[in-house]
Amino acid sequence: MRNIVQLNAMKKYIVLLVLPLLLAWDFPTHSNTATCDVTKVTGKWDSFNWFWVASDTQTVSIDFKNGSDYIDMTGDRVGFRLGRYCPTGLVTTFDNTNITVSVSNVSVTVATTNMPSKGDNYCEVYIWDSSISKTRTLAQGRIIVSTSLFP
Repeated sequence: MRNIVQLNAMKKYIVLLVLPLLLAWDFPTHSNTATCDVTKVTGKWDSFNWFWVASDTQTVSIDFKNGSDYIDMTGDRVGFRLGRYCPTGLVTTFDNTNITVSVSNVSVTVATTNMPSKGDNYCEVYIWDSSISKTRTLAQGRIIVSTSLFP
């Protein structure tokens, strides 16, 4: 009986020692930031260029300017799309409706479960007013997704 009690106590100590190591190995969240000028959207997907590893959650934070002044997006809706070109055209693989808009900043979190397919992806951030009568592209950029740190 005494050996069983000692064995149970030893198991508890092992769990307490291993648990912090397991928590430390959690996949990190990577931040991607940019400041984009909406007067310089060219259609060439050059507003930003990011490299993502598909096993990591990504956070995106973009500030928007209209020339030298920041844009006030209060009351407007913002969309964030990821997709890739293929023989049949552009296929949207991710359209996030859970976007945080704070005056001139847009924040989006892309979890690993919503990661676009590996390769060269195109991203568009767009805005529309509450009556859906006006839509405008705020930024267009490229995001290369890899399954490894070494593309």
